[in-house]
Amino acid sequence: LPPIVTNVALALVGSWTGAIITETVFEWPGVGRLYYEAIESLDAPVVIGVTTIYAYLLTATILILDLIYGVLDPRIRAGR
Repeated sequence: LPPIVTNVALALVGSWTGAIITETVFEWPGVGRLYYEAIESLDAPVVIGVTTIYAYLLTATILILDLIYGVLDPRIRAGR
């Protein structure tokens, strides 16, 4: 079960970053569109900010994933 949970969690993160393409193609307003327009106009603070938000989302997802591993598999526990 852990490999399946890992794939689902990383697919979720991939869908967040994939929003950049989807929002740009369909011209939907959102963070992905903001990111694309900031890259086009060389707006460094916005690009850095959105990249940081994506990095925090990835980090939080992996932290939650590690906690879920402990619930799913009793062999995975923190050492003392």
